[in-house]
Amino acid sequence: MTATIGRAKLHVMIQTYHLKGGGTLEASSPAEIIDKLRAMSYNPETSREEFMTKTADACQVQTGAVISTWDDESFVEDLLSNGFISIQEQRH
Repeated sequence: MTATIGRAKLHVMIQTYHLKGGGTLEASSPAEIIDKLRAMSYNPETSREEFMTKTADACQVQTGAVISTWDDESFVEDLLSNGFISIQEQRH
């Protein structure tokens, strides 16, 4: 996918992510990952921030993992580093 901002063309890489509980999603940014996780959730909550907080709380209760809710990037990085989501290897 290519996006144009001003005169610059940016190549947006879409990654496939595997979810620990099963399933996959495709996204090109941390915000998109969170929005898709939220849409797939049984408890989407009323806002992205509330969803992130409730998800972080559940992760800590289930496994002891500490998931940052400071910003989208930190949240997704912690989900990745704690194995709640993983990036599918690209095949050429």
